Amino acid sequence: MTFEEAYTALDTYMDFYNNRRMHGSLGRKPPAVFSKWVKLLEDTSAFHKAMTPFSSSTL
Repeated sequence: MTFEEAYTALDTYMDFYNNRRMHGSLGRKPPAVFSKWVKLLEDTSAFHKAMTPFSSSTL
């Protein structure tokens, strides 16, 4: 197997692993979908907003 073939195979597997594989401990969601869901919760949570009084650009 050449480097290019190995790189393509690994890239294909990483895409499957992060974007299509259902993960039981993540509510049967792929990791990328779960991550977007968590980010949405953080962005809309009153608790999260109260705990982050400064934006990252002011730090």
